[in-house]
Amino acid sequence: MTMNARIGLWITALAISPLMFAACGDDEESGDGGKGGKGGTSGSSTGGDAGAGDTGGTAGTAGQGGTGGRGGSAGMSGSSTGGIAGEGGEGGVMGGAGGEGGAGTMASIRGPVSFGSIDQTSIGKGACTGVVQAQAWTLTNENGLVAKLTDFGATLVELHVPDKDGVLADIVQGFDSVDGYANSQFAGATVGRVGNRIANGTFTVGATTYTVTDAGPAAQVPPNHSLHGGPCGWDKQHWSAVTRMTDDGPQIEFTIVSPDNDMNFPGQVTAKSIYTLTNADELKIVMTATTTETTPINMLHHSYFNLGGVGSGSVYEQELTIFAAQYTPAVTAAGTSQGVPDGNMSNVASTPFDFRTAHLIGRDANLAGVGDQDPPGYDHNWVVDGTPGALRNVAKVRDPNSGRVMTIQADQPGVQFYTTNFRPTPGAAMPTIGKNGVIYRQHEALALETQKHPNAVNFTAGTHAQDEIIEPSETYSHTMVHKFTVEP
Repeated sequence: MTMNARIGLWITALAISPLMFAACGDDEESGDGGKGGKGGTSGSSTGGDAGAGDTGGTAGTAGQGGTGGRGGSAGMSGSSTGGIAGEGGEGGVMGGAGGEGGAGTMASIRGPVSFGSIDQTSIGKGACTGVVQAQAWTLTNENGLVAKLTDFGATLVELHVPDKDGVLADIVQGFDSVDGYANSQFAGATVGRVGNRIANGTFTVGATTYTVTDAGPAAQVPPNHSLHGGPCGWDKQHWSAVTRMTDDGPQIEFTIVSPDNDMNFPGQVTAKSIYTLTNADELKIVMTATTTETTPINMLHHSYFNLGGVGSGSVYEQELTIFAAQYTPAVTAAGTSQGVPDGNMSNVASTPFDFRTAHLIGRDANLAGVGDQDPPGYDHNWVVDGTPGALRNVAKVRDPNSGRVMTIQADQPGVQFYTTNFRPTPGAAMPTIGKNGVIYRQHEALALETQKHPNAVNFTAGTHAQDEIIEPSETYSHTMVHKFTVEP
């Protein structure tokens, strides 16, 4: 074959190596697709190399070598860059065309779509007085992780992450529509104005003492310590939503304006909960708030996780590390935990609260302080090692069966570890029915809620007294990052 003939074939090979593009609907924001491969060069005795890149490409055709040459390599299936065409040997036949470029998994935002309605007339307090219409959005990062969220409670509804074999599973408890959240036990919600507990629901700001709506004294059975902001906390309210595609990945920003005297808290508070599903396989949550008057604020995220997948069984068979040498014991009365710390801190060493070295969650769950609670299980606050305000390691969870690993970092002083103790026990007359008809049972999920220490507004001891109080001149800020990886 003459040199001019070989050049002509080479140009033809380049011309048939297409670029692939992915289209987006009107309700979807997306990233870019991959690029096609280029053809090989004639006259070489070595075949062309395969392209490499994101998922979605079609394999290139292997080049066919001539005399003294060998075929070019096929383009990799799923490549964003197609394979390079094989190069013909001296006197040989031109190598095959490069593979087609892959469309790739594009980061995207879909929605809003209807998530149904919920009637909160039975609550009848604050903003919870009627029917609320909810919407939902779905975020997908460039690696295929998927998060579904709703504007009711700024709530994470689904989170799909891969196992060691690349198989996706939904790892958070939630419900098929918003009406399921009437008995969600805060699943996936952004909690506020003050998450966790305030002893007897009572606190003092300046010279004024406040009691959260419907809170009651410790003598009440059961005591009402204004859990998670009162009967109509932010988990039960509607938030506005704005979506955007960022350099890090798809993002949704929820905003709520809590009026002065909402659940009897002082000051108007404007709060945001911003979720980003990063292309580094992180769910990053940034919570901020400002106030018109001095008020306590302690926002937290309340997802229930099972790294084996929702409905896969007890989390007692999963491994946990908590980076904390101390915890905040609950004040006790008549031998029964009130569930409210008073500012004192105890060492975890030689207790069932020592998770400094990874071990199965259930290993010590039957010991005193955990197994003898009613209901039994973990529901305690740890003092995270390091300096509050600095982003640092909080906890690591590993599911031995799936290989999924979740590492949590945050900038808060504490973390509440809870093993869904108040979910119905197996065989209960009134089970909690979640997504796709899955029954949510006791100890089949866990929460790791980074936070200010519970009842810190009333602490008189220790170094964290009053750390829940925010002034009008300040901005409350809380960053929490869930990083997902796999281990054998």
